[in-house]
Amino acid sequence: MKMLTTESCPGWYCGRQILDSGELSECGSCPRAYRRNDSYICVPCTDSPTFYDWLYLGFMVVFLLILHWFFIDLVSMRRRSLTDWYTLLHNPDPNYEETIHCTQEAVYPLYSIIFLFYTMNLLCMFCFRTWVCRKVMPGPGKMSIYAAMYYLPILAVSHALIGGLLYYAFPYLIVVMSVISCAVHFAFSINQTVFSLIMTSLTSPRNIIILMGHWCLHFYGIISITEFTDPLFHSLLILLVPLPTLFYIFTARFTNPKKFDKS
Repeated sequence: MKMLTTESCPGWYCGRQILDSGELSECGSCPRAYRRNDSYICVPCTDSPTFYDWLYLGFMVVFLLILHWFFIDLVSMRRRSLTDWYTLLHNPDPNYEETIHCTQEAVYPLYSIIFLFYTMNLLCMFCFRTWVCRKVMPGPGKMSIYAAMYYLPILAVSHALIGGLLYYAFPYLIVVMSVISCAVHFAFSINQTVFSLIMTSLTSPRNIIILMGHWCLHFYGIISITEFTDPLFHSLLILLVPLPTLFYIFTARFTNPKKFDKS
């Protein structure tokens, strides 16, 4: 094998590249991801980033987020009644003549910021989620995108029409939905014995994640209802989070249709 003899290059970082002909180029900058070696030849970088290097990259990401913390203040207008959500229906017409259009967002930003979130969600879904689903899970991921194309417009229309009602009712909806969904989840179990329900809930990773999701929803609903105005008492209500799960597990055996007298 022919050995390449090189002359030194000035400076600390100037090197020579190996051309297709096997000759060396003049001294200059090395290509990206290359650096000169002790023989003044540009060689590719093959080392792995050290732990400190990864910490530096993490610092740069976190530092950018910290800079945005100076601009996270959100101002709002406190609502006074349900009509604040529907100013379109309350344009005055003095003396039943010309209507004065005073429609505005009286509950700023609770109305517009939801539409902004839905729009950003839709854009991210089309720009990034489609690519991720195609690479990671082409089957189930495709169906989730199709579902989102239906429920995002439905949610937007629902917010436009009944946003005010949802504002006052969402804490109770969360609690009711979490209880019902928890019961539905356990109802799909073939074996409805206490031992089986407990074991499947504690040993199956899928069931653990679903159960934790229900508990988080129930916890969120309790916080939304109480707003922690009485921290000591309302903290004790957190103990009620597992109650729907325990109630179903220990009472499911009493609902077995085979135990009822057909006569």
